[in-house]
Parts: sequence; C-alpha cells; structure tokens
Amino acid sequence: MKTLYIRILFTTLAVMALSGLFAFVLTNIYYQIYLKPQNDEKLTEVTEEIQAFFGETNVNADRYFDHIGQLGYQLAVFDEIHEPSFYGGSFREELLSSGIIEGVLNGETYHGIKHDSGQLFITGFFNNELSNSIGVPIEINGAQHGLFIRPNIEQQLGEFREFLAVLVALMVVCSILFVVISTRFIVKPIEQLSDATKRMAAGYFEVDVPIRRKDEIGQLASSFSNMAKELQQLESMRQEFVANVSHEIQSPLTTIQGMTHALSNEGIDDEKRTRYIKQIETESKRLSSLSRQLLLLASLEHGAIQSAPVSIQEQWREVIRSTSFTWREKDLFIETDVPNIWLMEMRTYCIKFG
Repeated sequence: MKTLYIRILFTTLAVMALSGLFAFVLTNIYYQIYLKPQNDEKLTEVTEEIQAFFGETNVNADRYFDHIGQLGYQLAVFDEIHEPSFYGGSFREELLSSGIIEGVLNGETYHGIKHDSGQLFITGFFNNELSNSIGVPIEINGAQHGLFIRPNIEQQLGEFREFLAVLVALMVVCSILFVVISTRFIVKPIEQLSDATKRMAAGYFEVDVPIRRKDEIGQLASSFSNMAKELQQLESMRQEFVANVSHEIQSPLTTIQGMTHALSNEGIDDEKRTRYIKQIETESKRLSSLSRQLLLLASLEHGAIQSAPVSIQEQWREVIRSTSFTWREKDLFIETDVPNIWLMEMRTYCIKFG
C-alpha cells in the first residue's frame, strides 16, 4: 500500500531527476548554438598564434610542441604521408579522415570544434576526440605539416572537475535528505488529521489537532477542529434529546400501567373505573401525539412548520391530570392557580402537598 509520504517522496525525486535531465539537455543545446562558435573562434586565434610564432622563430619543433602541451593543450602533427605525432595529453579517439588532413596540408583551416556534432549527453567542450580540434598548416624543416590542437580539459580543469563532482554529489545527497525531511513535515499533520478522523468515527468527538500552521493544511486542521466541536455539541444534544424523549414516553406508560393495575381490582367502583379508562385513553392519545411530534421533528430539515399559540393553563392542567394517579397513590394533594396565559411562560402557580 502506497502511503502519501512515499508518493510525495518519489514524486519529488522524479521531478528532481527530470529537471536535472531537462536542464542538461537545454545546456547542451545552449552550448551547441552559442558557446561552440565562440570556443571555436578563441581556439582558432590561439592556434594561429602558435603557427605564427613557430614560423618566426627557429625553435626545435618537438621541444616547442612539448612546451605547448605542458601549458594545457593536446596537439597532433601530421606530415606529408599523414603520419601523426602527438604532444600533451592523449586523445580518446585519434581517427581523422584523410580528406581533412589533406585539406589542412593544402593550406586550409579545419574548424572541427565548430562543426563537431558531439553526443547527446556530452557537450562538445568535453568531447576528447581528434576530430573535435582546430587544424592549421604549419611548415616544419621546409616540409608542410598539419597541426591539430584542442584544450586538454583534464589538465586545465583537473582540480575544478573534482570540486564540481564533489559539489554535485553533495547537492544530490543533501537534496534527497532535505526532501525526505520536508516531505515528512508536510505529511505529519495529514497523518494527525487521519488519526483524529478515526477517533471521531469510533464515537470519540473530543479530539484536538495540534496544528498551528497558517497554510492550507492549517486551515483544514482548524476547520476540522471546529467540526469536531460542533459534532460534540450535536452528540450532547442528541443524548439529552433521547433522555427527554425516554422520560416523556415513560411517564404516560407508567400512568397507564398503574391505572390498568387498578382496573384489575374487583373492588373498584364504576366512577373510578370510568375515570381511569378515560385517563388511559388520554395517555394513549398523548403517546400518539408524541410519536407524531417526533416524526414532525425528523422532517424539520425538509421544510418550515407553522407555529400556533398554546394555552399555558391547559398545558399545566394536562400535566396534573397525567400524573394524578401517581401522586394520589402516595396520598398527595396538589392545588394549582394558573391563569389562562397564551404565552410561553407561567405567571403564577402554587403546588401544595397535604
């Protein structure tokens, strides 16, 4: 099962890898379009200066070319029969077509850096091949030769290449480490919300999500906490409602039970029997009315209901009548004084026990 943490982690790493590859391809294109002509032009100037200086002096060719090679260049000198002599660092690929060599021997300048296509994942600047060089004609001991030269990248950028390799490696390692940590930081509040949701599903509404962030996750946590508080209030109201309904149902049932028990007594007179039967009928109607009110309450969310004034006096008398059997069995006497009020309040009443 893939967790959100794993998904974000691998998605971020994939984005980093694709971004690096895309950036490298764009850098290669940038080199091919802009930097390679400039590099060709600069190296051509250096090669022509070497050619001019050698033609103006009587230095030994081998010593001179060795010295140029020590300065950070790779050289290949071809004689009239196309036999090469190499100076400086070695080339990874030393093949060169006879047509190119013959053209340089005939006085042409070879721009191999400018016209070299290179490879997709290796820019022309690092393509250590003889074809990726600048070639000019040069006269040595009265004989025409071809001089091909390119920078010795390994010698010129030796320490820098190590520094760059270490830098890139540390960047990759640190990036992965920071991605792991940051992903955990992002996923942790979501896990807390998930745990809180599970506790709420189990009926435990007193949950507190300790997230105080100001971003979208923080807003989600705040909304979740508010929802939990509202659900807790609704649960309290539900429990209170169930308790009240149970009490309202139990009261007439108790009255009916007591009256039926009294009716079973053979010594009861007809007047009491008639009164008890009417009281049972009244309590039955009360239970029926209570059931209709519960159905009406359940349908409140589907539409509005109409309200009507209720007489407080009648309500109070109904309460006294419904409970009369209970307090009469205990030899209690209740005296009431309630005016006919059509408001949801009782002005005066007096209950006396005697």
